[in-house]
Amino acid sequence: MSESLAIYNKAADPMGFELTPTSLHIASFVFVKRGTTIALLKANNQHYLEFRRGKWVIPAAILKIPEHPDDCALRVLKDQLGIEKPKLKFVNVQSHYSDHWDLCFIYESQTAKPLKAGNLFDEVKYFSAKKLPQESMAPDHVEVVDAWIKKQKSL
Repeated sequence: MSESLAIYNKAADPMGFELTPTSLHIASFVFVKRGTTIALLKANNQHYLEFRRGKWVIPAAILKIPEHPDDCALRVLKDQLGIEKPKLKFVNVQSHYSDHWDLCFIYESQTAKPLKAGNLFDEVKYFSAKKLPQESMAPDHVEVVDAWIKKQKSL
């Protein structure tokens, strides 16, 4: 397993992804758009984060050391959706705190090609950005989506 930019309290087990108030995740999130819809992935029962199993998520990953956020976003698109050589647009950076800090690099991409859910996901589906299944989404992804929607002008 490669080292990632998820920083945990020394008392925590980084392999078990135990979160503490001093934890920090640095991640890239990619909103794959098709018109006014965005692609979400449904995490399967083998997903390494138990609280995400069966939940809809935005394509995202924690950066690996010394990976650049742009490269992480490209990895997300390839590994999680099967998109090779996509056009990628950096949007902004978000910061959220609940039981740990999340520093999120936000990107957008578009593709006309069919999407293929990666190994940790059961399916990929486009949803209207105005009618997302928020009650069925991973809670940490809901706040990222809400902040992204507030910045959109054409939804």
